[in-house]
Amino acid sequence: MSTNNCVVLIVKYLNGHSETFELPHLAGDPLSSGQIGKLMEKRMEQNYLALELGDHVKVIPMHTVQCMEIRPVPSKLPDTVIRNARKLEKDISEENNTLDIL
Repeated sequence: MSTNNCVVLIVKYLNGHSETFELPHLAGDPLSSGQIGKLMEKRMEQNYLALELGDHVKVIPMHTVQCMEIRPVPSKLPDTVIRNARKLEKDISEENNTLDIL
């Protein structure tokens, strides 16, 4: 199955490894259906992520996860997500002890 027709979940672990999963069951109209946003919100509340992978289920303890990425970005996201953020090329956190937001 092509990842162009699927939602892709990238799990990055604290040990430096990462795994990429296709979520074809969300492929109907994933960006407008809100399914991905609901999935994200539930995962943030759970202690584990469980994925059915054909002949087995993989259970990933969330305390081993550094971060997760979901691509493409869904149009509906949980209220806890800050939209339209940009990652800066240069990390300025080391230059100043505080970051002036206002």
